[in-house]
Amino acid sequence: MVTMEEQADWAVLALNMYSQAALTGPRTDSREDRVRLGVLAANAVAQETRYLPGDQAVHDRRSADGIIGDLLVYVFCLTHEDIEPAALLQAAEQQRSVPGATGTGADSMVAALLDSAEAYGCDVPGMTETAHNYFQELLYEEDQEDAAEDQ
Repeated sequence: MVTMEEQADWAVLALNMYSQAALTGPRTDSREDRVRLGVLAANAVAQETRYLPGDQAVHDRRSADGIIGDLLVYVFCLTHEDIEPAALLQAAEQQRSVPGATGTGADSMVAALLDSAEAYGCDVPGMTETAHNYFQELLYEEDQEDAAEDQ
């Protein structure tokens, strides 16, 4: 089983790719730019975590649902000690409401991921709810494992 720490490492990989592209790549400060950045981050993780070539990139709604949804869980694993997933999602939604807002933090990457998911026709509220619920399950399992080790 993959640990939360490993999943957090994958989020770091995506965040590094996202931040580097946001700082050095061509920028138009548009929604399309956020979509491009979100897909770059998602693809970086997909290439690291998925083994079938057809599954290593966002190219349609199904792949976006899977890859971006998983990456949201990874980001929650990375940031949960500093910010609750609901607060992170709220910060991302605030950025999405500002045309051209592109930053380099986790909230900016999540905004880009949500824009990317929406661009591919995904049910963004359903995706975020599923990711949050799965993250809660991971936390519960980790707590159970820690309690078993303490006995």
